[in-house]
Amino acid sequence: MFFPSFVWFVYCGKYYIFSVLYILRVECWGGSLSEGVERRVEEVEIEEAVKELAKMFSRFVRARMYTFVDRLANATSKEVVLSTVYEALRISRSAKDVGRPLYEGEGVRVDPYVVKEEYVDVLLKKLDEDLVGGLELVRRIAVKALAY
Repeated sequence: MFFPSFVWFVYCGKYYIFSVLYILRVECWGGSLSEGVERRVEEVEIEEAVKELAKMFSRFVRARMYTFVDRLANATSKEVVLSTVYEALRISRSAKDVGRPLYEGEGVRVDPYVVKEEYVDVLLKKLDEDLVGGLELVRRIAVKALAY
């Protein structure tokens, strides 16, 4: 049977494998999603979270509020990261709700950006699973925010 290259079906006992670019879940013969695919999906989620969080913190850099990025770059505990992310979200949300910029002057206007909850959850999950790895991730966010 011929199917277009982007959609195909394979019968495996009582389950079907459906693919739209890659296999999302495999249930053939009691199997599960392969560990390598799970790891890759997690890596993609982490990279997206880093990008989005860096985008939010870059707005503070452009507004000359370096304190947030400095605190992330020098964070030594989960509590420091949590309080920094909380304060940044609070200021961004407040500014966005009232329609004011984070910074306006010298012909420059920096509007706030509020990162989605799912990206914050990815960061918090990483910090819970592996504190050292999570803190390295936070440093990457800080560096990317400065370079954004």
